Amino acid sequence: MRELYGLTLYRLDNWKGALRELRAFSELTGSVDQCPVAADCERALGHHDRVAEIWSDLRRAGASSDVVTEGRLVMAGSLADRGRIDEAIALVRPAARHVHRPQERHVRQWYLLADLYERSGDIPRARELFGRVVAADPELSDAAERLAALR
Repeated sequence: MRELYGLTLYRLDNWKGALRELRAFSELTGSVDQCPVAADCERALGHHDRVAEIWSDLRRAGASSDVVTEGRLVMAGSLADRGRIDEAIALVRPAARHVHRPQERHVRQWYLLADLYERSGDIPRARELFGRVVAADPELSDAAERLAALR
């Protein structure tokens, strides 16, 4: 119940309430599955030091690749929020390699990396990655529109 309630509060942008519930869930179960959501709440509250702590803990916890990917996306977003675009790119780039059968985690990383490249002014790389996103999942967010705008 704590997990579900925490996720509901998160969807309602109630960052403090979501954090309270997700921390309780984690303490009760020992699960790290919702750590990326908790990190995103911390990010929304401007607690970037806590985002970094959660990211560090998550990498050591042996979480699933999907959970680690979500944590990486939140950490990169936190870096980008503070204008540290090059660091955000460096964090995501190694994990955003081209794969023949992309899973959702791959496509989400491509999208973020495309956004970061666009923000850094590297339009050719942004265009290539948004192209990958659209080829894999044409309905993902605004990727098709952003790709069209970069052409």
